[in-house]
This record gives sequence, structure tokens and C-alpha cells, in this order.
Amino acid sequence: MNESLIWKKCLASILLLTLIACSGNIPDPGPADTWHIKYSVSGGIMGKVQSLKLSGDGHFTVFDKRRGIKQAFIASKQQLDLLSNEINRLTTNSEQKHSGAKVRQRCADCIARQLTIRHQGRLFRYKDTIGIAGKRSFRVILDTLSRMLEQGLAAATDDSANR
Repeated sequence: MNESLIWKKCLASILLLTLIACSGNIPDPGPADTWHIKYSVSGGIMGKVQSLKLSGDGHFTVFDKRRGIKQAFIASKQQLDLLSNEINRLTTNSEQKHSGAKVRQRCADCIARQLTIRHQGRLFRYKDTIGIAGKRSFRVILDTLSRMLEQGLAAATDDSANR
């Protein structure tokens, strides 16, 4: 084959690929408002150490250190919509980046909850030892994550029992 013909075919291929790429048929890389959450519950007499990590795409993992559980799940559309709405409300309001009751002195029975949300380059944290979140957005998010963690750990326990 002539070297000139090879170059012409290469240039034609590059031009064709460029036209295809610029045609607007490129898949959307995803929403710009993706978020990541880490929620953990620890303490108490039994030494509870449980956590949940969740991404805005719905993939989440639950952990229970004491029972050796690590299980991946996918959140429901309803859970994602609720969390996305609350996270957007939290991040668009002029609320503080940190919230929660002052951490009390250590006690053997206390259960501590921690929540970290990364959204649009901002970091939001919540921490308490007694349970009631002051801001509505934190309360709804905490309640939802708490249910997801409990359900995930229950499903993981059931799954391991059936093996």
C-alpha cells in the first residue's frame, strides 16, 4: 500500500472520530451535584462500631466492626431523592457547616453519631451523643441513614445466616 494512502486513511479516521465526538452524542458524565456521605454510630457498653458510606449514585456500604460485616447495597430511588433534596436544601441555605450538640464527657453507655457530607466542594459535619439534631435537614438525613444502616445490617446478617 502506498504510504500516502495510509496517511489519508488515518486522517480520514481521525476526522470521522472527531465529528462523531462533537456530534452531541457523548454520554452525560453525571450530575454536577454529586455527593458523598459517611455516617457512623459508635459507643455503648457493647462497643458498637457501625457505619454507612453512600455516594450520590446510590451505591452504599454498611459496616459493623464487632460482627465483621461489610456489605454493599444500592439505595432506592425514593431514598436517593429524599437525601438529594435534603442535601441540596442544607447546602443552599446559609446554615453553618457544622452542627450538633456539644459533645459531652465520655460515658460507657453513650452512643455517638457522626455525619460527614461532601457536596459541591463543601464539607458539612454533624456530631452528637444524645440523638436529636437541631436542624431539619440534618434530622431527616440522620433518620434516613439510620434506617438504611439498620436495614442493611439486618439484610447482611440474614444473608450470612443463609449461607
